[in-house]
Amino acid sequence: MSIFLLLALLSVLLFILFLAHWPIAAIYLKQSNHPEKPKLRASRWLSLKLSLAFLCVFILSELWWSDLNRIVANYLGLLTISFFTAIVGLFLIRILPSWSYLGQAVRTEKGGVFLALFALIVCLLASYNYHKEIAVVEFQINSSKVSRTYRFVQLSDIQYGTTTLSEMNAILEKAYSLEPEFIVFTGDLIDFDNYSEEDFSVLANSPVPIYFERGNHEFYHHPERLMQYLGRVGPIQVLANAKTRHKELEIIGLDFTRRKNNVAKQMETLSPSQERFSILLYHEPREVEVASKAGFDLLLYGHTHGGQMWPYTWIVDWIYPYGDGAHWLGDTFAYTSDGASLWGPRMRLGSQNEMTLFTINPSR
Repeated sequence: MSIFLLLALLSVLLFILFLAHWPIAAIYLKQSNHPEKPKLRASRWLSLKLSLAFLCVFILSELWWSDLNRIVANYLGLLTISFFTAIVGLFLIRILPSWSYLGQAVRTEKGGVFLALFALIVCLLASYNYHKEIAVVEFQINSSKVSRTYRFVQLSDIQYGTTTLSEMNAILEKAYSLEPEFIVFTGDLIDFDNYSEEDFSVLANSPVPIYFERGNHEFYHHPERLMQYLGRVGPIQVLANAKTRHKELEIIGLDFTRRKNNVAKQMETLSPSQERFSILLYHEPREVEVASKAGFDLLLYGHTHGGQMWPYTWIVDWIYPYGDGAHWLGDTFAYTSDGASLWGPRMRLGSQNEMTLFTINPSR
């Protein structure tokens, strides 16, 4: 990456942070007795200082101190919640008459303190929602294509790096405890560069086969090295635009790509068998209707994290028609997981850490 492109990206990020900090600074400076222009000028300078300070610490910690980077990333969650809290506060100041009790309250220090406490409480709830025990979402599907019951677990978006090694191992042990016949993984196992082969020892000790499809983060962090490690980890089979069979089931995994019409292109050589129960593993929930028309029985996705935090949960639903949860498309069942972990701030609001347990039963 050229220095000019890097500077351009940092400038864009700084501008975004500035826009986020501005209403936060303004809502607290609104309590001052300065004239309007000095208040506005002060809020702009404070916003710029906060943005510069966070950007510097975030970049330096990313380069030299990953543990600090994980802590600093939580500020993104605090910033998000504070931003929307401040927007609400500024909106109330605009619409509430100054002679009313609420109008007077939001224009004083009490109003600023109330909004700050509200943002803090929401942040604590979002942090708790991330750290609580991972949810197990269960589905049962009946099919005439199987003669017996199959149980398997879908994992997605562990993102080791944001997630600690002990947290990743706990997620995998939880999946093993469900006693599935096999595990499918819809991408984003890692989220940093400093992983080692020994970090995947719990994967190597898996009691069941693991079918792995690569997400976008697999291509960000030394993909060749990761493939070497996973290739030496016993029961993992990486499906890089490939298909495999598990008894009566057929599993097809497609690599993450930004290329348009990727699913349609891959179906020219990887179309599913119509005699076997077919499962598609694809990291991003794109071209879902195309995959359904190709004849898959089950479509499994990740990537979106369910939006992770409100109001991004709404944005994900707007961007991806199938960006969260379960959907039936004719005879095809599609599920997009919120993911076993997440990126950035260790917070969830309006989404959950989850793994999915599927049971495929023979039709009676």
